[in-house]
Amino acid sequence: MSVNKKHYDSVVVNKNANVCMACVLVKTQTNNKFMKVFTSVYKCNYINDKSEILTIKNANGDTCSIFSLGNKPQADINASDSMFVATVKNEKFTVKNNFEQLTFFPYHDISFTTWQGVLKVGVKTEAGNVIYGLVKLNNDILLQPQYSNIKINAKDSLIIICNSQKGPNSEDDLLNFKFEKVFSIRKHIELCTKNFIVFKIFEPVEKYVIYNISSKTEKELNAENISNYLGDIILIKQNNQLFEYNLNTNTQTKYKLNYEKN
Repeated sequence: MSVNKKHYDSVVVNKNANVCMACVLVKTQTNNKFMKVFTSVYKCNYINDKSEILTIKNANGDTCSIFSLGNKPQADINASDSMFVATVKNEKFTVKNNFEQLTFFPYHDISFTTWQGVLKVGVKTEAGNVIYGLVKLNNDILLQPQYSNIKINAKDSLIIICNSQKGPNSEDDLLNFKFEKVFSIRKHIELCTKNFIVFKIFEPVEKYVIYNISSKTEKELNAENISNYLGDIILIKQNNQLFEYNLNTNTQTKYKLNYEKN
């Protein structure tokens, strides 16, 4: 696509080369009792391959063509094969890669999930906290934003609900994709599979504990960080190295990148 980069301070093009984000650095002045304060901000337009300036429409029908530049604009505009998140004055909207708008409510945060067609969205409360819910790309609400965090294991059709906003004695919940509660406990659930749940304990020292759902037994796990990988095999980080950890056998092997496996 043809955009005259001389007219802009920053230009980022999406992977399909049909939409770009073109930004100009603008200095603004604010006066107080003692001095003039100057700040620099980027004001950006999204432009398509027809050189048209693109707009966002919110739920009230108001349109806007000025957008905010994020910390990682190249990664943001290429966050997904089919869509990305555009930001207007700290309000986020989801659009397709051709800028066809998908969501219209001004969320504080939007992230893509492994559950196809479902977004994790955040809303800021009057107290300044961000609470999360789930919505479909057609804007149907699956879970109202009211939780401290939500994690999804799409392979096993499970949803982790963190309820820490309710206080120190709150329970974390495990839901299936029908939103039925299948497990609840007064501990922080870090990840889950069909057969295991891994808790993160914060006091008196941070540690992970593996819970076997069928045998109801627990085992400590030595790791700095953990994440879902392949069913009951998870990824763990120890001494800045990644390992594949088998929850069934409690054995681990060094994680290899795809090119190392070939």
